[in-house]
Amino acid sequence: MRAVIVAGGEAGRRDQLDAAWPGWDARVDLVVAADGGVEVAARLGLPVTILVGDGDSLSPAIEADLRRRGVEVRLASPAKDESDCELAVLAAVERGADELVIVGALGGERIDHALANVWLLAHPALAGRQAEILDPRGRIRLLRAPSPDGSPVSWPLPGPVGGLVSLLPLGTVEGITTRGLRYPLRGEALHLGPARGLSNVRQAPDAAISVERGLLLIVETPGTLTEENGMGALAVGDPAPDFALADEEGVVHRLAERRGSWTIVYFYPQDDTPGCTTEACQFRDLHGEFGREEAVVWGISPDGPESHARFRAKFGLPFVLLCDPDHAVAARYGAWGRKVLYGRETEGIIRSTFLVDPEGRIARAWPRVKADGHAAEVLEALRQARAARVAREPAG
Repeated sequence: MRAVIVAGGEAGRRDQLDAAWPGWDARVDLVVAADGGVEVAARLGLPVTILVGDGDSLSPAIEADLRRRGVEVRLASPAKDESDCELAVLAAVERGADELVIVGALGGERIDHALANVWLLAHPALAGRQAEILDPRGRIRLLRAPSPDGSPVSWPLPGPVGGLVSLLPLGTVEGITTRGLRYPLRGEALHLGPARGLSNVRQAPDAAISVERGLLLIVETPGTLTEENGMGALAVGDPAPDFALADEEGVVHRLAERRGSWTIVYFYPQDDTPGCTTEACQFRDLHGEFGREEAVVWGISPDGPESHARFRAKFGLPFVLLCDPDHAVAARYGAWGRKVLYGRETEGIIRSTFLVDPEGRIARAWPRVKADGHAAEVLEALRQARAARVAREPAG
């Protein structure tokens, strides 16, 4: 059984959660609100099954409305040992939940509540169950090792290349081996205190980790670091920086004028070079599919109008190419910085792509793109984002 626990902290907007963690509320059987989390659940469009807590954040009118709608209300004494969020977790476990997604557990006015909610992942009642705390800024899980038979525990860490993965030990964690992360661990230990496990970077979409013994918090963020320069790139849910750039004919295209529609903005180093040609031609071949999804593609590079004109004509590119000669727009998107090319460190465009939603926010971000196959990846992400958006719209 899959349950969503809704605490009373800051959960972000529904579209931010959907964009950062697609399918996070799929197959939900139970929604448990922790006291004031019932209002967070309403904002997220989650129908509450059970309300638990001491009621100190609950108005009589809301309580009466919940009871009228058949919601199970379990009020506890304020002089209790458990937090409201803990009571919600225990209620979900009592109902048989073996997968728990906790939202609204972070932020809020009290940092001790946020820390206590993270600590809940180590609750004995969650042993042997899948539990995670979700926020538009990150996902937190707790890996417990060893397994019941004494063997190491291995988890996949799938996600986009460039995604941040932090490994934070609760005590000493032994025998950590990673695959597909920039800073590998090979049977090593992490200790409580030092920040060695902070801000690792996924270098393969099928990254994984194995642990022999200990409790290890795994924090994944949808935001990324660009390769080599370490600068923070735009994160999912951030407003896409507006810009106005000219194409090869001098026509100025402004991102703000795309409000109400989907836009793919991709940065590439140079016209008519092997990787850039592969990427552009694959966007060309899928041009009709992007059109059917009501999206347009804009390619941006430092090249001038004459170069763009030749590139478009040579390969029959049907989409807009924009000139960013001083790479100012690329820099605002984290797509300009230091990189290693043929063994030599240089400064230039870091191949990156951004899916901008109709509200002008970043729906997906791909730093350090591999050209071949990328257009198809963007198309699939666009379809998922549009489907999630349609699902949120009220019927009729």
